Amino acid sequence: MTSSAALRARLADAPARALAAALAVAPLAAFSPAAHADAPPRIQPTRDVTVTYRVLSDTTIPAGMPRPTSLRISFAAGGTRVRVEPGNGPMYLLLDRTAQRLTIVIPPQHSLMDLPYDPSRDPQRLATDARFTRRGEATVAGLRCTEWDVRTRDGTGSACLTADGVLLRGSGAVSQQHGGIEATEVSYAPIPADALTPPQGFQRLEMPQLRLPQAGGAPQR
Repeated sequence: MTSSAALRARLADAPARALAAALAVAPLAAFSPAAHADAPPRIQPTRDVTVTYRVLSDTTIPAGMPRPTSLRISFAAGGTRVRVEPGNGPMYLLLDRTAQRLTIVIPPQHSLMDLPYDPSRDPQRLATDARFTRRGEATVAGLRCTEWDVRTRDGTGSACLTADGVLLRGSGAVSQQHGGIEATEVSYAPIPADALTPPQGFQRLEMPQLRLPQAGGAPQR
């Protein structure tokens, strides 16, 4: 790999790994509860919402990757459109589940890259055997949420979900990776369509060797 390609790979991999470390290991609003101990909670936001999360200090971060201190995540269209902005990175990630498209946008370089997207590795489909056990109620970021223990084939965790499907707090462990996130601010303001689509006029970079990390944070092979 050339030095330029290596730099692009590192730039692209950082937010993807941050996403995997902070989101996929936490039981975020992405589980498909095929089985459950209690009636399953709503697991996708029912309306536009933007949540700022702090990344818990014990979150496992892959070696050589900067530790994200926060994530700003926007959910639209029932969770099928997602924008993830690591708090310590000059880039963001766009996910369009309907189009099966994952794109990293790097505004300082006026460039973007389409990342390999495997629907079977989407956190929304990784835990089809999730079991939810209700534990009580809590208040996070000024909003009420229900606490759930979550158990899947690959790991365990907990989640605090609002009645309208917003994850306010989540922590978990999967394949020796662990971590969590907690909401510090929640906004139900409408999300502009252009915030969820790749910018026009940006240079599209090719990344044939890039692999999106799996749920535990390790790159796919």
